[in-house]
Amino acid sequence: MHGCAARLGENEKVTALSAPEAGVLGALLLRIPGNSDKTVINAVTGASLKGFIINHGLKERGIFPVEILRVEHLTKSYGSGETEVKALNDVSFRVNRGEFVAIVGASGSGKSTLLHLLGGVDRPTSGKVFVGGTDLYAMNESQLAVFRRRQIGLIYQFYNLIPVLNVLENITLPLLLDGRKVNHQQLAEILDTLSLQNRLKHLPNQLSGGQQQRVSIGRALINNPALVLADEPTGNLDSKNSAEILELLKMSNRKYDQTLLIITHDEDIALQADRVMVIEDGRLIKDEVIRK
Repeated sequence: MHGCAARLGENEKVTALSAPEAGVLGALLLRIPGNSDKTVINAVTGASLKGFIINHGLKERGIFPVEILRVEHLTKSYGSGETEVKALNDVSFRVNRGEFVAIVGASGSGKSTLLHLLGGVDRPTSGKVFVGGTDLYAMNESQLAVFRRRQIGLIYQFYNLIPVLNVLENITLPLLLDGRKVNHQQLAEILDTLSLQNRLKHLPNQLSGGQQQRVSIGRALINNPALVLADEPTGNLDSKNSAEILELLKMSNRKYDQTLLIITHDEDIALQADRVMVIEDGRLIKDEVIRK
């Protein structure tokens, strides 16, 4: 139980459980000091499993992992017949909230294609992608654009900043496009974390590569997205800036419980993730958890 406590109230109940689910939950709860047979039996036969988990913070403590991304039989093909090329071939996996996942593979293996499909930037030939339970490709283009802006943070190798907008404007652009107000407390925290407080009025061409990538990270985080996807985020930086950017991404993963998927060809970066997935010739050939 990871050293946590989830003491039950005398009349607290949890419903919407199948018999196996009730058995598993009951067994877990009985291991917590202060929970008696009576309170556990009462709980698992009674209100809302979801509410119970939320009320006791069990999701945040990792006892009940929360699925944030589900990929089902994802395929992306170009051409047809004898000229057909499968950039991605029947890929399936799941990612829970707060995971830091590295996706590695050689150039042309399909890893960037996968990232674009996960981010709703491209559409698959077949298969499904669910982010927070929402089927990305059941939406039309307008709906998808709004969902992507609100729920998915994208970080690119070449930053993709708007050249005529300054640092502050680039970071807050997703909010402005959505017609939403800026949370100045959150903005100040992001700027402080990224050490950009003294660069707010600078245009992208007045920044170093490392500073531009920091702005890109700020833009990805400003909406508190369900998922952050980074495509070779250190690929255009020197070793010093690469190390700093990776540390910032790791910190956002820890500090904000941010789910992070990084595309990389750098083994050293991959080994700092919680989980490493290997793509080869469009197929997922390895999926290994290296730390919990």
